Amino acid sequence: MKYISFTILLCFVLTIKSFGQTPTTSTKRQIDSLKKALAKEPVDTTKVSIMLELGMAHLAEDQAEASQFIKQALQLSRKIKFLKGEVNSLMRQGDVYRRQNKFDKAIELLEQAVKLNNKESLTLENISLHNRLGSNYYGLYDYGNALKNFKIALEIAEKMNAVAYVTGCINNIGVIYDEQGDYARALKAYFRGLKFADKHNQQSFKADNLINISTIYNQQNNTKLAIQYANQALALLNTKANDDISKVTCLGNLADFYFKDKNYVKSLEYANQSLQLAQKVDDKLGVVYAYRAIGKVKITERKTQEALLYYNKALVISEAIGDKQGTVTVEREVAYTYQALRDFKKALKFARNSLKDAEEIGSAQDIKDGYKALSDIFEANKQLDSSYFYYKKFTALKDKLFGEKNSWELNNIRAEYDLEKKETEIELLKKDRALTKTKTEAKVKRQRIVQYFFIAGFLTVFFIAFMLYRNNLQKQRANQLLQNKNDEIFQKNIQINAQNEAITSSINYAQRIQKAILPLEDHIAVQVSNYFIFNRPRDIVSGDFYWFIEHQNKYFFSVIDCTGHGVPGAFMSMLGNTALTNIVLQQGITEPHKILNQLSKEVDFLLQQHVTQNSDSMDMALCAVDLQKMELEYAGANNPMLYIQNGEMQVLKADRMPIGKEQVDMDRSYTLHTIDISTPTTVYLYTDGCQDQFGGPEGKKFKSSRLRELLFKNHELPMAEQKELVAKAMDDWMAVESRSQVDDMLIMGVKLKVD
Repeated sequence: MKYISFTILLCFVLTIKSFGQTPTTSTKRQIDSLKKALAKEPVDTTKVSIMLELGMAHLAEDQAEASQFIKQALQLSRKIKFLKGEVNSLMRQGDVYRRQNKFDKAIELLEQAVKLNNKESLTLENISLHNRLGSNYYGLYDYGNALKNFKIALEIAEKMNAVAYVTGCINNIGVIYDEQGDYARALKAYFRGLKFADKHNQQSFKADNLINISTIYNQQNNTKLAIQYANQALALLNTKANDDISKVTCLGNLADFYFKDKNYVKSLEYANQSLQLAQKVDDKLGVVYAYRAIGKVKITERKTQEALLYYNKALVISEAIGDKQGTVTVEREVAYTYQALRDFKKALKFARNSLKDAEEIGSAQDIKDGYKALSDIFEANKQLDSSYFYYKKFTALKDKLFGEKNSWELNNIRAEYDLEKKETEIELLKKDRALTKTKTEAKVKRQRIVQYFFIAGFLTVFFIAFMLYRNNLQKQRANQLLQNKNDEIFQKNIQINAQNEAITSSINYAQRIQKAILPLEDHIAVQVSNYFIFNRPRDIVSGDFYWFIEHQNKYFFSVIDCTGHGVPGAFMSMLGNTALTNIVLQQGITEPHKILNQLSKEVDFLLQQHVTQNSDSMDMALCAVDLQKMELEYAGANNPMLYIQNGEMQVLKADRMPIGKEQVDMDRSYTLHTIDISTPTTVYLYTDGCQDQFGGPEGKKFKSSRLRELLFKNHELPMAEQKELVAKAMDDWMAVESRSQVDDMLIMGVKLKVD
């Protein structure tokens, strides 16, 4: 026994599959709002548009009321010679007739609209008109005229590049070929529509094409592929497409497919799901097919009378809505049921009615199954001549529909689609990788050039400073020897002052270079829009610096305190900045504790500390933020991290070992701390300059406890205001007895944004 699943015809392309639903509260509000707007509207053309909107709002609830508003719009359009309004009014009245299954009347109005709109013109109205004509001819089972109009609609849509219409037109053409039994052309159209929907991310159309493809494979007795494509469609409908009518269809088809696969439990499960949803959205066609599917399962459970009850319910609804194809399939199921009950008279009656109706609508698949049903019933009644007569008709039509050549062509169409899709995916992946590689290489190259420039600049400044320092010593010795020569001393002092100015000028230039390697605030603001940096070097150049970079979906920020301050500290800061950037971008290390481990090795190597016994080092706090995981990772060398969440302050302690030879000798790894930042989080990193500053009434250190209290007290204020308050606090602390700054000061505050 062959079970036919049903395909989806996209009748109105953009307003598809609306089979008469109960008006919702929102619809009633919309109608009330439109009526008020109509009463106030002075412009006639706008009145026409509002009347048409009112007509379509009433379409599901009250076709008579819908017709009243649409006819008013038509009369007004003709009165004011508003051609577009007249065309749309005829088209909408055609929608009313189609809903009432008055297909001939709908076609008459739509033909008038096509003539008015100039059938050769490239307009969206012409696409909709021909689609509507096609769907009404389909309702009359006039597949030739239906196909003709769908092809015209597709041609106009493609010329206009009307993406939203093209997929629906392609699908409709496939449905007509399907009904005519031309499965190769139908499948080719469905795969073409599927490819187009994929390309333009049309999830609903993609689901409809997958449903229709599944029915072809079901008709080919390839149940495995039918279930596979139907399940793909259902997954889309459950997540992205959100189309209840299509979902009813898909669930009903799966009920048929699993029945054919003899999985009656799943068949009944999907049939019940389809029935519940169809009743919820008032999809009468879906109810018919759900009743039919449940009836078939009841037959397998030997509950014949219960099955007939479901079949009768399906027949009543099919006849009421004019669904001849539904009537055909249900009558055939009833015929088989009476055959099982050995009531051959009723079985033949329903089988003949089913075949007659199938021939009227021109459904090749239903005609074939009608022949098979009559052959089976005559055989069960020992009327072998009649059985053989219909069996020959069945096999002849079956061979025509599902011959070896046809099957090969269907399989080839699917293979071509799969191959083309895979090749497209591979090509896109290659292009993406090539582009990413090019961008990365260019970025690394630019960074290397900048790094080499800054290194050369610092070496030049160092050499100049050294030479000037040596000359200054020589001049001082000469002054000791020429104490009695006042004039010469005066001249030498002038030279020394000039040289000091040159040194200061060079160091000022070094300051500009050091500032240039610091991250640009515009660059930081791309990732972190709410932050402040309080950076107050003790001398012109600083041993403290801050660092910021983004890489692999993370961004990193850090404050670093190098050994010393002034020029020596500045050289260490240049080394640290270059090494950090190299570790992340070139070595690809992105976990903070591993970055610190590697930085210790780099410092040890670059300063040759195991050979020279150099003990220069760095203290630092480093954070990495992953906004996809909503996590912040921290590792610290002597410098802690302070963060505030939900009004509570927490301190993550650093490891008590600096960056450099000492850590390498200890052979210990820095500790990784991870915190969740899904709630608003404020983070502070700082060096020891502020907390070690002497001042206040007793000349004591500012201390870390006082610094934390200051930051916590003001953490809810804007970042710019917090920076000012930090600066004022340090100024006030040092103002007592006019204390000098003892070390470089650096604090970084960041408010992490939660999207």
